[in-house]
Amino acid sequence: MNPEYKKPDLHAPRNKIQAVDFLAYPNQDPYGFFARMKQKHPQLSIYTNSNLAKLIKLYNEYLADEIATSWSGVLLPEDLGLIVVGIFQLPEETAKRNIDFNTSSQLGIQVPYQNLHSENKVAKIIYYNDIPYHSFKNHKKWSFKPCRNLKRAVADEIKNGNMNRHKHFTKASPVSSLFRKPKIKKEPYKGSERHKKDLLKDYNEFAFN
Repeated sequence: MNPEYKKPDLHAPRNKIQAVDFLAYPNQDPYGFFARMKQKHPQLSIYTNSNLAKLIKLYNEYLADEIATSWSGVLLPEDLGLIVVGIFQLPEETAKRNIDFNTSSQLGIQVPYQNLHSENKVAKIIYYNDIPYHSFKNHKKWSFKPCRNLKRAVADEIKNGNMNRHKHFTKASPVSSLFRKPKIKKEPYKGSERHKKDLLKDYNEFAFN
């Protein structure tokens, strides 16, 4: 029996720390983002802060569309890493905790996502920066949090039946396999000591062939 589900109060007070939006109020530039950008790149001084903010937003929107529809992902500029959409098979216990909040709110009980349209597979937006010859200092400390628009674009891709347009990752074929050759277990060389021991394991002197 599924446990009861209590619908969250959307109007309750929030104590969550809001992320800093450097593009908000470009003319006021409260965080000095545009001032530092123009100081580092003087050729941008001919543009207003509002124009630069619009260019950045347009570039990010284009990047989000490319990520959501790309097979091999998108390499970020300045060797910052790769963002790729991968398809994964959820473990059974994890799938039970993947709650469908909309349906659960309507029925009053916890209902997990069925994902029948995607054969019980889910899409994940992955950030990877351990790329050979392109890794940078403290790259392991970097993380990536996709925005809501990118999440919705990826969700629409899967809902529209485009699951097979993205790579399927497993433990045997992780994201690192995009840049590193998978390790192949070599068969023992015929005539070696290891090969002789393997033959002796199955040897039966009383068997008649």
